[in-house]
Amino acid sequence: MMNLRVLCTLLILLTLSACEDQTAKPAARQQQDFAVNNVQTFQGIEQLKAKLLMNPTDFATLSTLADMYFESSQFVEAFQT
Repeated sequence: MMNLRVLCTLLILLTLSACEDQTAKPAARQQQDFAVNNVQTFQGIEQLKAKLLMNPTDFATLSTLADMYFESSQFVEAFQT
């Protein structure tokens, strides 16, 4: 009976310690992913703007640029595009 209590206590402690580590990682990873996405969005917008300068009548590029502005919450730029 004593061995069962010790075993249960150890399992609970291990479970709690594992849970503690897992909650800290997603927040840091999420923040890093957010920063990477912002950089990629900025680079994508700049590339589309350069492409549009070379061919101002390219509707697909214009539409994609407006979508990227909208998805990055740059609503004024999306509307002006």
